[in-house]
Amino acid sequence: MDDDSNLSNFESMKIRPTLTITERVFGKDGQVPTEIAPNETLNYEILVDSGYIAKDKGTYGQVTITQTYDTHLKPPTDLNVIDENGQKIGTATYNASTKVIEAKLDAGTPRSKKVNVTFKAEVKDDAAEGEFIVGQATVSGKYSTGDEVNKTSNEVRITIIGSIGVLEFVSAPQVIDFGKKLAISPKNKTYHPINPDTPLAVKDNRPLTSNPSWTMTAKLDTPLTGSTTGSKLDSLRYSYDGNISILTEDASVQI
Repeated sequence: MDDDSNLSNFESMKIRPTLTITERVFGKDGQVPTEIAPNETLNYEILVDSGYIAKDKGTYGQVTITQTYDTHLKPPTDLNVIDENGQKIGTATYNASTKVIEAKLDAGTPRSKKVNVTFKAEVKDDAAEGEFIVGQATVSGKYSTGDEVNKTSNEVRITIIGSIGVLEFVSAPQVIDFGKKLAISPKNKTYHPINPDTPLAVKDNRPLTSNPSWTMTAKLDTPLTGSTTGSKLDSLRYSYDGNISILTEDASVQI
């Protein structure tokens, strides 16, 4: 047997962490929507986590994040590239010709940083009901160490519904008549109006899925003035359901 020692050389190998890319979308209420109406706004997030820890010395190098922009949306606004602490670490741009959003990281950005690309997108006026808004992002390129990156996110899909509708006045009284030859007493007294000339009617054609609600307020444009005495009332008491509110020229109350 040879006296020389048989040496086996073992190469020290580092296992590269698993990179993840996740796309998320939220409505104006902060919830994840399943449907959206024309002219409503979506808030997008593209989250990239390289998996590397802080002591790693590599940078993102030539890595970019891209997304083909859905044609049902108006051009994106408020594009940002930030880290997990909300600090700017790159720049995102939108190419209207290719319909692509591209995010590039600042030179020297450590790959241990988590990346968040954010933007807002408003649904077009003529977006067809029943069609889908689809979003899916890709991260690709090379780290500073030469390692290649190429991964695609999950797909987010939202159904377009009909117009969200509006809240509008159908009619409102022009004259509220308390009767002829009405004597205003200096004492507290309740005066009941006669039927108004036009009923108050409000039409709310917003979808029930949006949980619509509304309130109405009123105030005095000008003080009530006696036709013969010229006396003015600079305020009115509005009573409803046991609650009394004061209407003036400067203060409106809910009615």
